[in-house]
Amino acid sequence: MIRPTVFSRLILAGLLLAIALPAHAQQGSQRVRVFRVGGVPQAQEVVGLGTVRCAKSLELGFFERGIIKEVRVEEGDHIKKGEILAKLEDDIIMADIAAKQAGIEIARQKMDRLADKMAGKKELWNRRSISEHEYKDAKHQFNQAKIELKQVKAELKGLQARLADMVLKAPVSGTVARRYLEPGEVVGQGENKVIKLVSCSTVLAEASFGEKLYLRIKPGMPVVIRADALPGREFIGKVHSISPEINDKDRTFTVKVKTPNPSLILRPGMFVRASLLKGKKGEPVWIPQSAILAELKGYGSVKVVRDSKVNLLKVKLGRKKDNMVQITEGLEPGHLVLLPQPGAKQ
Repeated sequence: MIRPTVFSRLILAGLLLAIALPAHAQQGSQRVRVFRVGGVPQAQEVVGLGTVRCAKSLELGFFERGIIKEVRVEEGDHIKKGEILAKLEDDIIMADIAAKQAGIEIARQKMDRLADKMAGKKELWNRRSISEHEYKDAKHQFNQAKIELKQVKAELKGLQARLADMVLKAPVSGTVARRYLEPGEVVGQGENKVIKLVSCSTVLAEASFGEKLYLRIKPGMPVVIRADALPGREFIGKVHSISPEINDKDRTFTVKVKTPNPSLILRPGMFVRASLLKGKKGEPVWIPQSAILAELKGYGSVKVVRDSKVNLLKVKLGRKKDNMVQITEGLEPGHLVLLPQPGAKQ
């Protein structure tokens, strides 16, 4: 039976919840009790409505004109950085590269031949068997051949760079959101977009709040994200940015909440509710004493649930009162602290 003073402390410090963890994250029953640091009852939460966007969204195209030879990915495919997405027809440029490579060999043979000639002329000139003009003419021919070889090599390098631009690679890891063009279609240099790639390991939830909250919301504030499509799931994020403008039609402003999404379960376009959590970064918070696993010289250990995984976290302990303990370092509003099941041994 929780006494009234303890109950009041629970309401001020956080919210007692029950969540489900995967079997690999928790032995025995998959249903566990957690204490959300800095939480408030839902009736007192300030909730903004919004939509999930991927933190990175890139529309990719070719730097060369040409005809699309192949598109190797489909919408929804997960792509690694550097993976080939599409290619242009390259038969003509490959023929040009082969011709330049042959030209390099011809130019190298010419330069070697003129090098031998120059060496012979130099020996004759040293013996005063030929004029200085004849030696200098042979040296000039060698230097010209050397320049020609250098030019052909530069032209080959340019063709190879163009060939590389005819291969579209993923600049970052992500998911294919759109496939705009198909093989056989013509693309202009830097004009047509071929693939839209999004990286959703971190998402931005764009939520609207009433103008009365404009001065209360600050970057870094913890926020709980809930999606209607994922009942019972909560995601902890932080205020990333705040729009400098207020919509004059509905008197709201947009807040972008940055939220880790390593399992990619939050999908772009999902409708979400963003709930502001009381408390600021660095402020002391209170949790139930039963959550402390070990205590030594003012420090203790707690289990924290993150992304359906249980991690051990070291915390600094403060005052104790009514079966609650103050945490001065190590926990912030939004953390989910694992509590022992009633009657279970720690």
